[in-house]
Amino acid sequence: MELERAKKKRQALDAMKLRENRTQLDSWRTPAIHPRYRASYSSIYPNEEEETTGTFGVRVFVCIALFACFVAADQKSIDIPGYSTKGLLNAIERKMDVNGLPSSFLKEFDLSSIL
Repeated sequence: MELERAKKKRQALDAMKLRENRTQLDSWRTPAIHPRYRASYSSIYPNEEEETTGTFGVRVFVCIALFACFVAADQKSIDIPGYSTKGLLNAIERKMDVNGLPSSFLKEFDLSSIL
């Protein structure tokens, strides 16, 4: 009888420790505040973080699709009226003449302050 009682106490103690550990793990993002104020802190600053949705996946897909179209057009020697793959490569490799651009446009890309 004493053995059963000790076993039940041990199980209750283990269950209590497990619950305590779970609450500590659940509130691991909460800063070090007194336990008395944890509930009010949670009501002011909810634990749910906003999901940031971006367009990175869509942009990567579009880039891969455009590159696949370019490679297919190059392999099959397809010329879109007014454009060819060689013309596109030349346009990409050509140095841009910045003297013809307006000064307001160039101010946006001025990197002299960080260089």
